[in-house]
Amino acid sequence: MIVKRSVRCMRILAAVENHYWLAVCRKYAVPLNVALPHTSAISVWTVQITTVARKVRNLLTSMFNNFSIGLLSDGDPCAQDLAVGEGGFSLTRFYFDKETRRCREFAYQGIKGNANNFLSLEDCELVCPVLPNPCRLGEPLMNALKEPIICGGEDSCINGYWCHVGGSPETTNCCPGKLNPCGFGEPLIGTDDERVLCTGRQKVDSCPRGHYCHVGASALTTVCCPKKNIDSCDQPVDQGTGGEDLPRWFFDRKQNRCAPFNYGGIGGNENNFISQTTCNEACPVYRNYCPHGIPLVEGNQVTPCGIDRGCPDGFICHMSTEFNVSVCCQDPVDFCSAPRDPGPCTNFETRYGYNPSTDTCVEYQYGGCDGTLNNFHSLQRCTEICCKEYRRKL
Repeated sequence: MIVKRSVRCMRILAAVENHYWLAVCRKYAVPLNVALPHTSAISVWTVQITTVARKVRNLLTSMFNNFSIGLLSDGDPCAQDLAVGEGGFSLTRFYFDKETRRCREFAYQGIKGNANNFLSLEDCELVCPVLPNPCRLGEPLMNALKEPIICGGEDSCINGYWCHVGGSPETTNCCPGKLNPCGFGEPLIGTDDERVLCTGRQKVDSCPRGHYCHVGASALTTVCCPKKNIDSCDQPVDQGTGGEDLPRWFFDRKQNRCAPFNYGGIGGNENNFISQTTCNEACPVYRNYCPHGIPLVEGNQVTPCGIDRGCPDGFICHMSTEFNVSVCCQDPVDFCSAPRDPGPCTNFETRYGYNPSTDTCVEYQYGGCDGTLNNFHSLQRCTEICCKEYRRKL
């Protein structure tokens, strides 16, 4: 049996009562050689399925999956009820659910049915008037008229739903579950078993150690999220998810400056600031002037140094060829011999510190905040700073 593939037809699939398949195509074509197609001004295929022997059943299944065969209908396919049809096949199709105004998947049996039958979700949503679904998981909460409830405020959704604040009232709906705005870990829970809300003014972080204030699109998404054991200024820009378009700032390490971006409102990371001022305060341009740590700052100005201007005790004059500056940096002779302090936080990760007794760098566990400058992300960096160039002269 020979199957001649044709130009794809209008992608609506159904069948008529007398078991004849009909398809509207752009060009004349022969889908099977078991019957000649009936041609007219609109080029309609006709294949009498009842004349096909059982031995070509598998071939038909392949044909139905590879050919787009449809039925001309006088009615609106989106207004028709679901019809799974007959025939014993199990073909993945999509139909428009009038009550929820969503396109849903179903298993089509291959024969009969109706025009509310689409090969893909994209086709269905293109033809039928679907409602936008702002929820990341599941469907928005509906009212008695099967319309999504428009929410607003903390108590506008029932238990088990949260208010997704979209770009318009139509996309501000109650979504199932409890939103996790944090891009890493879970929001901090207070003594009342509720999430700890924080202030959106990042100049003074209202969250306890080990957490930072994630500033979302509403009070419900402005919560205390766990910090990563990576400096916020060293984290890559993360636009997040959520469908919002919030103006934010991040520190661009390549450009060594703060730059604007648009934040989606959910997820993201700590390199996310509500203004250029707060970004500059958290990630000053001079933060990479020194090989380790930050330079001496007096009166909000970096202390320069040179041949005719030295540095105070505990600092040495360092020339940065990358940034073309000479500044006072903390003396490795001091911080390399400082204790390998894990700090008060408990988000432990492996760091490296210098051991002056053995003139080697050793591994230790750092809690994620405070501590001393005898703290390096890699063994190589610790060795370069403390063992080779600046090691303590015992």
